Amino acid sequence: MEMLLHAADSLTAACEAKWMLVDEAVGAGRLPFCKAPGAFYLIAKRAARLAGTYKDFLAKLPRNFYYRVPDFYVAAPLPVELIHTIMQFADGRTLARFSLCSPQLRVRADRIASEGLARITTLRLEQPCVADWKTELRLFAVLTNPPNLRELLAKPAMGPGTAWAPIRDHVQYFDYYHLFGSESVEPRTDYGREDHRATMVKYALRVGDAAVIEGVMRTTEPHERFEHRRLFYDRLWDRVRYLNYSLVEGPSPAWCTTGPAGGTAIKNHFLHVEQVQAAAAAGTSISEYSPLLQSAAAHGRYFPGLDDKDDY
Repeated sequence: MEMLLHAADSLTAACEAKWMLVDEAVGAGRLPFCKAPGAFYLIAKRAARLAGTYKDFLAKLPRNFYYRVPDFYVAAPLPVELIHTIMQFADGRTLARFSLCSPQLRVRADRIASEGLARITTLRLEQPCVADWKTELRLFAVLTNPPNLRELLAKPAMGPGTAWAPIRDHVQYFDYYHLFGSESVEPRTDYGREDHRATMVKYALRVGDAAVIEGVMRTTEPHERFEHRRLFYDRLWDRVRYLNYSLVEGPSPAWCTTGPAGGTAIKNHFLHVEQVQAAAAAGTSISEYSPLLQSAAAHGRYFPGLDDKDDY
């Protein structure tokens, strides 16, 4: 700290207010004491860049200067009340980042994720149509932040691990050059484009679990969903070409089921949800369904009319 204060001597006035917030974060338990110098350093470095004295600032620090990297939001610390407000309206990915900052925020993020799942879906971790996402926070992140196509399909050797690891472990060989070699396939999936959304629905049905399918479908517009419903069974049946069970010890997970059954666990989940939603829309009683399935009546319809066999 003495080295840092000496190097930032001319920047103290510009840094003082934020440094006080770091002290408050340490006192409140949001930031470990050992990481406070790292937060001070990042604040001073930013101030030096704004003042145009960045090189002088670094020159005053010894070459062996070391600091512990603080949690991501501490470089510009936020009051506790504001953090809690942001978390209440955040998506799953943002919640996951906040949850890494302290045990208190982890507990709050888990509770918000659990409440969010109850509002947006009937899916839960124990259901066979859902991969091993381990926590409700990860499941919530999959539903609110649908994956990039490369993240969903690429092998570990083709890139760093991602949050989609439970599914990537089951994806077998695919024609990489055919899929990604074309200039028409962008490096990132842009959910603002209808063609990208359509591609992701197709591959979500072929290799994903119900959470990935629903997360992708949440990005689609009502007018897009007829075609997805029409091809629902064909793409589930096609999973045998994309899913590899040889890497799995013991029986395959239920969400991996392929062949004529066409992904039985996933198919049954969306059929039941659609039946409840169709009954509610027609004014028919849904009391015979479980309370969890009854909650589907308030959710968006991703595959309306899925049990109408005339289209297939």
